[in-house]
Amino acid sequence: MAKKRPDIADIVLNGVPVRAAIIGDGWEQIDLFKEIEEYAQTHEFQIRTESEPVPGKPLRNDYVIGKSGRYDIVALKVHCPGVPAMMISHHYKMLVNDKETKREHRHAGTIAHYMFDMLNQFKEKQK
Repeated sequence: MAKKRPDIADIVLNGVPVRAAIIGDGWEQIDLFKEIEEYAQTHEFQIRTESEPVPGKPLRNDYVIGKSGRYDIVALKVHCPGVPAMMISHHYKMLVNDKETKREHRHAGTIAHYMFDMLNQFKEKQK
């Protein structure tokens, strides 16, 4: 019988220690993030960013797109420019295409937020 993973865990994401509550497919998301983070240590990503308004709303979509030999990743942040984060929550989503396993992963929330930040850090290193 496989050992059950804890519902609360101390993990490190993008170099930041986090005390995380694991809900639903949270471990799958964490494992995917760590796999990509490890892959990025020895492989380069081509990064580009885009931004567009959400039609009919005072919101903006900010995209970070990363491409490598194995992964195509799109991370999205939906936010309201000029409004403090405490007034409106930012929404994060990510789409990861693993070309090696031919699997597509779609997630929203905290891990998508970390992915958005990690891809932006890759872009900063490329400058």
